[in-house]
Amino acid sequence: LYKLGESNLSLIFEESDAYQFVKWCVYDTNSLLTECSETDPIYIKDPENPKTVFNVNSSCNNYRIEAICLLRPYITNVLPTYQANGVSRDSAITVTFDRVLSLDNFRYTDDEIAKLGDVTLLKDANGKAYGYKKNGITYFKNINIRSNEGKENLLNFFQAPELNEEILTIAPKKSVNERFALDENGYKDIRVSIENNVCYENLKMKSSKTWNYRVADFTDSQCTVSISTMNNSGSISTSGGNYSVGSQFILKYTESDQWQFVNFIINKGTSDAVSVSD
Repeated sequence: LYKLGESNLSLIFEESDAYQFVKWCVYDTNSLLTECSETDPIYIKDPENPKTVFNVNSSCNNYRIEAICLLRPYITNVLPTYQANGVSRDSAITVTFDRVLSLDNFRYTDDEIAKLGDVTLLKDANGKAYGYKKNGITYFKNINIRSNEGKENLLNFFQAPELNEEILTIAPKKSVNERFALDENGYKDIRVSIENNVCYENLKMKSSKTWNYRVADFTDSQCTVSISTMNNSGSISTSGGNYSVGSQFILKYTESDQWQFVNFIINKGTSDAVSVSD
């Protein structure tokens, strides 16, 4: 309870890892949002600041103040994960987010490029800069790949990151001359970090995501995926074709008026090379 005329009362919201503060809102007795003006019964001086103050200007029984928060983007799955025997040198790094993100998270804008100074830009097939080289060192936007002890930058050995809806794929270069060296035991322990600057609209990841995996001295051929339906109605789609081992892709079926989707079936033959998560 606050007395009429009280001012500069503290209002503090502490963010959690999952949710980002947006603003404070005041609701009246009918649960209607009130305007934030100095003449309101309750006036919040800086409603977009999680630490602010408010004044009680007039009688305001049953008014309430709420902190509006939205769920931050977060990573739901990463591959490869650490295995003592290692994974193929051809294994792509895949990162699955909880929602569809913009490719701008992994491509430099013109303003960002202007701030880089004298660098050599690395561009994708569409001419967009996904990284740059400076003093012989390679950098990617919001992605860091190093040896596990952190001493060796390995980004130069990876291709342009690709984003397919919520799945980010970073494939290694396949040329023998573009592969990193392994240690004396035939392994390479790798540390991957996705920086917390990754965002959905104005919502940022709370913290960076870092994990390790091990590469061994063997390679894999690609996996060819063919798709079909059991009838001629509806349509099925994917990016289709040849995939590096460890990569993920989106599989969609659009229902027709006559046919309802039930589930995907994998004709594996004698191989478990392909799996469907849901």
